[in-house]
Amino acid sequence: MAMSIAGIVEPRLVPPHLWPAAPSSAKPPEAIDQLLRDVAAGSASARLAPGLAGFISPDMRERVARRLKGATAWTFVGCDDVDGRGMSRLGTQITRICYAKGLGPAPNSLATVLYGADWRAAGIEFYSF
Repeated sequence: MAMSIAGIVEPRLVPPHLWPAAPSSAKPPEAIDQLLRDVAAGSASARLAPGLAGFISPDMRERVARRLKGATAWTFVGCDDVDGRGMSRLGTQITRICYAKGLGPAPNSLATVLYGADWRAAGIEFYSF
């Protein structure tokens, strides 16, 4: 609720699941839901930045799998270009943050994937809406 209110007060803060259009034309080379399926299966290491590859545990793979099971369809939302903002995750400089919506029985999910310049994922987060 706080995210929605922030977007009303300051339009630049609209949460990604409510964006009317993607903020840029950037798109990851692989669909986010496919990356998530591979993370859940333990077969995504080549597409992960070294820090994230070393951080993913069986528990994290299970949490990703649960989010995937809760959605009947995934839709790419868009990417934010954050290059030059000094953001890093697990040792990787973040250049883009991309989003996908998982829709199905409530609650729905938004997956956030943080990417380095080489399009390897450096972070994965979810929120429900």
